[in-house]
Amino acid sequence: MTPSERLIFTYPINAGDDAQNQISPYLARIQKHFNLPIISHTAMPQADQQDLKPYLGAKRATLRHLIQASNDSRDRNVDLSTAWQYVYQVLDQGNTKALTEKLLGSISYRNVPAQLDAEIVTGLYGNTINSSISKLEEFYRNQYAYFLKYGLKLRERDEFELSPANTGEFFHAAMDQLMKRVNAEKLDLATLDEKQLNELITEITSKILNDPKNLQYAILNSSQRMTFIKQQLIGVVRQMAATFHKQSQYTPMRARKTEVLFGHIGAENGLPPLVFDLPKEKQIRVRGKIDRIDTLKLPTNEYIGIVDYKSSEHTVKFNDIYEGIAMQMMTYLDVVQQNMGLVADDEDAQLAGALYLHLQNPRLRPSDIKTDIASALLAKERYEGVLVADDEMLHGLEPELDVSEAAKVFPFKFRKDGSTAKSNSIITMDQLKSLLKYTEMKITDAGNAIFDGEVELNPYKPASGMTAMTNSPYTAIMQFDPMLPENSYRIQTAASKAADIMAQIETEVKRRELH
Repeated sequence: MTPSERLIFTYPINAGDDAQNQISPYLARIQKHFNLPIISHTAMPQADQQDLKPYLGAKRATLRHLIQASNDSRDRNVDLSTAWQYVYQVLDQGNTKALTEKLLGSISYRNVPAQLDAEIVTGLYGNTINSSISKLEEFYRNQYAYFLKYGLKLRERDEFELSPANTGEFFHAAMDQLMKRVNAEKLDLATLDEKQLNELITEITSKILNDPKNLQYAILNSSQRMTFIKQQLIGVVRQMAATFHKQSQYTPMRARKTEVLFGHIGAENGLPPLVFDLPKEKQIRVRGKIDRIDTLKLPTNEYIGIVDYKSSEHTVKFNDIYEGIAMQMMTYLDVVQQNMGLVADDEDAQLAGALYLHLQNPRLRPSDIKTDIASALLAKERYEGVLVADDEMLHGLEPELDVSEAAKVFPFKFRKDGSTAKSNSIITMDQLKSLLKYTEMKITDAGNAIFDGEVELNPYKPASGMTAMTNSPYTAIMQFDPMLPENSYRIQTAASKAADIMAQIETEVKRRELH
């Protein structure tokens, strides 16, 4: 090596730090022994650089730096220097051409679905959307997932397993047949003893599980484990029958109809659908099934309420109604209100409310038992939801209830003066009407958006809890990445307090009515 020659060692450093301090001890020894100059450069090249010596090397390594420079060009909105353009021309040929085009193409890619053309929308949905309310709730959770599931009709491969849907169907079928038998034989649950209830449940569950036309429960006989699960499921049904028996001792509210279909073609004794006419001669028809319609007959009025069975804890959340992801209960009440003459003896009957019942075999902790186990179980199995603030009805729901005592069956409590304590479960009739009207607005908005071809990748994200992407079977197709600037969650916008949310809903209803 002549004095005029120098071996230059380049070493990427962190911006703003001294290069000498960042060299490892081994490299420092090499640099000192050969008296090599230190040339520092940033690890990430810039788009407008002309001196590219530190970043040139093997083709694949150079391609990595070209990608980094291209990203910088996009982020800072500057053109690539002539030096980088020459590097691109060299790499965009020969055996690196395909890889170069693929990697550089990813820079300009945007994970944004294109709006559907009118012809495609008509081909997928026709001019009338026949939908359940749960499907429209999925639309508000994520428009693109709705398109994949109900537009393209993509679904997962069927598996021989006991799914939550199968379990839910078993519970619903058992509750339906129990109430139908009680009504058909004019039985009063309050007067049945434990032996009669158990015999009734044994007969009902055996009929469901051994039905030769229904093979979805065959898996329950496939192994000892499944046999154990089957006994657990039957145990839940027995416990819920005992719950109905205990509840009926406190309230005169009784099940009038169960598994009430609306909007289903060919359904016997079904109710008509909710129909909404949309622009351009389009239409959306909402169908569904109400688990139970209850009636309370008082001397001066008749009250009608609905009950929905759930396999997990549920309550009516106004912020979810506002966002459009929990419209089921309000839709059911709307159907009942529009068909009062078909579900009640009195066409002028009033709506009582909408309630959830958690189908479960409760586990009690020592702290849950205040007086006795039966009372603790009853408290665990109270209905949750909303009731109309009608003093006559509330006093009639549990006529033996003492003042300043929480109701045994329903979600309310009386003050010492006999008035109803303030609660998110108690709403006025005007508020209920606003909720029903708002739900109708959300249904029509969804219908208009679907017919307009909207397929936004906009998964809903609540203030807490699971997002619309959690457990979604379409994640591989959607490729949603919140780190991308074009991908972002639709964050919950409703107010945190129930009163504020109701005010937002009422304001929106009034605004739309004025227009």
